[in-house]
Amino acid sequence: MPPEAAAQPSTYRPHLDGLRAVAVYLVVAFHAGSGRLGGGFIGVDVFFVLSGYLVTQLLLRDLDRRESVDLSRFYARRFRRLLPAAAVVLVATALIYPVFASPIQALDATPAVRAASLYVSNWYFIHQSTDYFAATVAGSPVLHFWSLSVEEQFYVAWPLLFTGLFAAARAFGARRRQAVFVAVAAAMAASLTAALWIARTNTNRAYYGTDTRAYQLLAGALIALAPGAIGRFWPSPDRPGRRWPVPVSVVAIGVLLVTATNYVAVGAITRGIIATALTVSLIISLELAGGPVRAVLSGTTMGYLGRISYGVYLWHWIVILLLGATLELGSAATAAFAALVATGLASLSYQVLGDAGPEVRTPGPAPLAGHRRRPHPERARRRPRGASPARPRPQHGQHHRQQAGRAPGRGTGARRLGLAGRGGRPRRLPPVPGGRPPGLHPGDRQGPARPAHR
Repeated sequence: MPPEAAAQPSTYRPHLDGLRAVAVYLVVAFHAGSGRLGGGFIGVDVFFVLSGYLVTQLLLRDLDRRESVDLSRFYARRFRRLLPAAAVVLVATALIYPVFASPIQALDATPAVRAASLYVSNWYFIHQSTDYFAATVAGSPVLHFWSLSVEEQFYVAWPLLFTGLFAAARAFGARRRQAVFVAVAAAMAASLTAALWIARTNTNRAYYGTDTRAYQLLAGALIALAPGAIGRFWPSPDRPGRRWPVPVSVVAIGVLLVTATNYVAVGAITRGIIATALTVSLIISLELAGGPVRAVLSGTTMGYLGRISYGVYLWHWIVILLLGATLELGSAATAAFAALVATGLASLSYQVLGDAGPEVRTPGPAPLAGHRRRPHPERARRRPRGASPARPRPQHGQHHRQQAGRAPGRGTGARRLGLAGRGGRPRRLPPVPGGRPPGLHPGDRQGPARPAHR
């Protein structure tokens, strides 16, 4: 945590880590060939929305505090959290893959590994026309780096674009943030339109492209930009008759899990749009309300699995390829074994290299507290054990009588005039002609006298 934020309370949101855990194991099950979770790749869509939300919150924190973003600190933190673990996995992949792959496969994987190390895998696979959903998907040991490339490109470009947008919107004055919100919403709509249009002729281009994936990242950014509006439309659950964020979270997580199955017969792009809308609803409802979904996602185990989800995603693909080449296992057994091994390797990486991924711990109050919650009357009357009793509020006129009975020179007015000495005792003034200290008599005035009223 930066020094300037150390004085503020830290708000950790374990339910977002739990949501990460759900997303990463959906992807593991899909890559393992699970027949029932044929749409598990929507876990990547969940990651994109979460990343846009959390990174934009970090940028807004700096902009609200000092009207600028410390870009060097931001990039240093991102690279320090992401690059070491990715570098270890790439080196391990380059050493392990040639052991069970043919010489031709190992040679063909060399440019893909190079593209992954530069975080341009998505554009490399577009150029190679690699079908993410084809049966020959095992041709590249770093195919899963395409999504990491999209996120890293977002981390590089978004702080520059966002701070520039905020600077350009300064002309809107008090409506500056609303102007930024409208601009980001327009960019999201353009990206979504491009994804739908390109998908008609080239699904791979629409699926891998950073521009056609930007709408998911910007959807998360919009949540961070509009906490006040969200607070009005999604009020706090302590207000009577407005408890529906809790059932919304239950419905959203249920529909999200169903969308990850084969029961929803839609294309990859349409499925991603559905997952994006559900993730936005889920993030908002989880941030504003408790309930069973938030309780489950906030558990100790789910929170830890979410914190190591980046490592699980990095390691799971090479583990699945190794299992497929050496053992004859079914899809369920492969998914279970790959999840277990990848989780162990990710936990080891977490202990050695530290945390990775967008931070879910931000200084300050809860992120979506756009409206101030009124304390409950009973809670307001309660006094912590050991606290001093509340000072009674003076009745009408009592305050003036108390002030009139005070000794001269002991009030705050005396301090303001420089008449109070050490410990609040009145300071002795030197004698002045006329026997009156200046400023204490109604006839004494500072500056020119007022004109007489006619």
